[in-house]
Amino acid sequence: MKSTLRFSFYKIEKCGLYKRGRTTPVHGEIIDLLDELYDYLEDKPIGETCTYAIEESDSIGRTFCISILNSQDICLLVTWNEVKNENGKISTIPNNTKFGSPKVGSSNIGIGLIPGYASYFIFFKRTRVLATISESNGSERRNGKQALEKYITEFLSKVSSFSIKKRQGSLFNIDGYIDEKNTKTNLNSYFKVKAIRKSYDIDKILSNPENINRIHRKNRILHTTSVEEKLNFFNLLGFKKKSSTLVENELNYHLNVDFKPNEDELLEIIANWENSQGESKWDNVGFSVGGESSIIWLNNSLVKSDLKLDINLDEETGFIEPKSLFEEVSKKKLNLEGIFSAFIK
Repeated sequence: MKSTLRFSFYKIEKCGLYKRGRTTPVHGEIIDLLDELYDYLEDKPIGETCTYAIEESDSIGRTFCISILNSQDICLLVTWNEVKNENGKISTIPNNTKFGSPKVGSSNIGIGLIPGYASYFIFFKRTRVLATISESNGSERRNGKQALEKYITEFLSKVSSFSIKKRQGSLFNIDGYIDEKNTKTNLNSYFKVKAIRKSYDIDKILSNPENINRIHRKNRILHTTSVEEKLNFFNLLGFKKKSSTLVENELNYHLNVDFKPNEDELLEIIANWENSQGESKWDNVGFSVGGESSIIWLNNSLVKSDLKLDINLDEETGFIEPKSLFEEVSKKKLNLEGIFSAFIK
């Protein structure tokens, strides 16, 4: 079926294992990383593909890799982002499903099922560009970018072939890494991406910090409506309706305050937004500049594009069958590269 998908583009800024203080990795080839990740995952059930443990205080839950499809120039990587258990129906995936053969369904939470949602990423290997892919109808807020950064960082740190593992009882501890000379050393793992931006909007802000007189913040609060709450809603409308599904309600808000940031504060605001922003127009920071009639929104500076693709999309769960997506993206590779190529060095 034809569906419109949104592609948002990021430059891979750091990827690999680094010596302290160095900007060039000892090991950091994207192609090698993706090949090694695939080899590690190939025979695993999806429930064993998370690369890190979580604490109660963590803002990111468990992330699993459910599919990787490769060609010479691009790679599609699909993750499954676990969410907290809710009452009623939600998208789930069996934890014993084999990597590469995901079986996503919509059901009540049960033993052996991981509740969550899928995120889709395209790696453009030669240009070190990453694209997040989401539906363009509002669900793009769940792009899974931060979870992917953590997933690959932890893979490099704990699982990659360059880590030296030392057994202690039934566990393995990391006892250093192999450097380019095949000697033991201490290295730090990183995988960080940065949004590719159209420079003129940001330049207008950075070149006139003294003219900024107001800062705006848009955001969206999500609330999951229970089955009982949903039935009460229908009762208020004056008729009875059976329902067994959850609904996500959205509250959009727009705050603004008079504020004249200095240059350092302005750079910090932009950096914080880049690190935390999603893909929604309601996750946004804007600036009112003296002499400008309209607000300059940071989200408008992102390089992104909507494309209509012929994919296999499950309308009930929202899951896109990876093979159909990979085939369509492969056909549009040159078009997609043309969108971001003018904005990368």
